[in-house]
Amino acid sequence: MTVNVFKRLVTGVSHAAMNLHSTISGITAQTVRSIIAHGHLIRQLHSNFWLGHLVHFPGGLKDQQPEHFPREFLEEQARKALEKAREMGVEDNLINFEGLTPQMLEALAEDGIKSLEDFATCADWELAGGWTTVDGERVKDDGILESFDVSLAEAQELVMTARVMLGWVDPEDLLQNDDAEEVEEE
Repeated sequence: MTVNVFKRLVTGVSHAAMNLHSTISGITAQTVRSIIAHGHLIRQLHSNFWLGHLVHFPGGLKDQQPEHFPREFLEEQARKALEKAREMGVEDNLINFEGLTPQMLEALAEDGIKSLEDFATCADWELAGGWTTVDGERVKDDGILESFDVSLAEAQELVMTARVMLGWVDPEDLLQNDDAEEVEEE
């Protein structure tokens, strides 16, 4: 695994490992953050040599699922976040917009973004975060969705999709711009 995984810049196992078989294929579809959470248990067991083998026994720690919260708990958290977002006035067109979780909707509502139109007016860096220069110094701008690991490219795609859905941007224009950029690169 690369260092980027541990710095939370990448959320899963690399594509090169996706077609492997045996034990590794079982974790390639899972996020790494959950698996790493068990690292402290394994490290402690290995420091006590006689307990270190418990990790590898059938049914030992290596065979445990890396889930820390039951599915019901996570579903309840999502339900509460969606309920709170609705209470703050989030419109159905934003709730039904694909790509936003209930927790993201709650964060957007707390920042005053309550409709698809409001969302479409956002700049990508407002969602994903970025850097600006103020008085010659670089200053970090926290993005509304930065805590959800939304990248700048993902934010751009979400905003442009919203603009297309609202009819503000013609998808044909986007295709023509992409073709023009490819020609310029050649």
